[in-house]
Amino acid sequence: MQFALFGAGRAGWVHARNIASHPDAELSHVYDVDGSASRRMVAALGGKVAETPEEIWAAGAVDAVLVASSTNTHIDVMRGAMRAGKAIYCEKPIDLDLRKGHAYSLGQWVLRCTACSRTKDMRRVPTISEEDHDASNCGSFGEPWLIDDW
Repeated sequence: MQFALFGAGRAGWVHARNIASHPDAELSHVYDVDGSASRRMVAALGGKVAETPEEIWAAGAVDAVLVASSTNTHIDVMRGAMRAGKAIYCEKPIDLDLRKGHAYSLGQWVLRCTACSRTKDMRRVPTISEEDHDASNCGSFGEPWLIDDW
C-alpha cells in the first residue's frame, strides 16, 4: 500500500516511521509547507517530496493519505483526498473550532465518497472500535492493520 503523508513534524515522523517499517506499506510522497522538513523525512525514510497537494491527488500510485499536518489544514486535506478517491487516516482533531460547521460539512463529503476515512488519536485510542471490528469481519473495508507505535 502506497501512502502519502501530509505533515513532517513530530506526529508525522511517528506515522512515517510506522509506514516505513511495515512490510506491506511504502511512504511514496511527503508534503509539508516547510519543504526542508519534507526533504529531511524523505532523505531518512524514502519516498518523494511533493511540492503541492495536487501532485499527490494526481499520483495514481497513492492508495492512502495520512494527515498529520497542522490541525487548521485537516479539513482541506481530507476533502482533497476524498475528491481524489484516496483512503484517509487523519490525526485528531478534525478542526480547531467545530462550531464552524466544518465537521458536519466534512461528514456529508464522507457520505458521498467511496474512499475510506478514519480519524483517530495516535496515542490515546489504541484499540479498534466495535463497529470497525464488525465491519472488518464482514469484509467491508478489507484487512485492517493495527500499527502499535508505543
